[in-house]
Amino acid sequence: MRWWPTTVSMNEDMTRVVHLGALPPQLTNDEAILSPFSTKHLLFITLLSGFTSAACESGGVGDPCIPEDEYKKNFNGHNENETSVESQSYQCESRICLAVKFRGRVSCPYGQPGGSSVAGVAMVAPGLDADDYCYLPGTKKAEENRVRVPVEPQLLDRSPDKAVYCSCRCDGPDKNRQYCDCPGGYVCQKLVDAYETHSRQKLIGSYCIKDGTQVGNTVEIDQTTCDSTGPTYGPRPGGCGLDKHPAGI
Repeated sequence: MRWWPTTVSMNEDMTRVVHLGALPPQLTNDEAILSPFSTKHLLFITLLSGFTSAACESGGVGDPCIPEDEYKKNFNGHNENETSVESQSYQCESRICLAVKFRGRVSCPYGQPGGSSVAGVAMVAPGLDADDYCYLPGTKKAEENRVRVPVEPQLLDRSPDKAVYCSCRCDGPDKNRQYCDCPGGYVCQKLVDAYETHSRQKLIGSYCIKDGTQVGNTVEIDQTTCDSTGPTYGPRPGGCGLDKHPAGI
């Protein structure tokens, strides 16, 4: 059973979405479902995370991670106006996976275009080459593994190595808690301001981010996008990579 974390995405200082539960991606269709097993054990996992977070370690900070939302077929990607904090990512030693001012999907840098809309819902453009679709991370290029919604391409200036990686909380409002020390090359920056409910207060505070990648205002981000038919189709850092599906496909 693969546990899905508590995920909170913020648009500046407001909450966008929260996901709770345990969900093996291979058992889903197009939407997340919460199994009876996950409901039964959710409280235990939440309590366990509270105990472990009291002794936060900085090990693994900077390791790559794929946000768990990307294992959903109807997730169209992150937005560069947002910061997303995953508090129970099992890809990270610290359990924290950040997506800071990032656009699109880590696993599909060039995105996939939209076509017509059905009942007000945007659909993926038909007739693309198999290599030009987005797929669930780690799956084969098969129709049943395709992402079902349009996905915007990444921004060249906010590549995953600059914006999406494992981190740890280095400061917060509760001075009695133990926070991590950021390793060399990282700075402690406040990313999460406040939440409406007590259950999410543990996410408030600062996180270790790579020095030199700070964004003061979203308008400062270069809007050059990853285009597989243009000059950005090339190796990093000058391009967006030659692998259209850098997640094990």
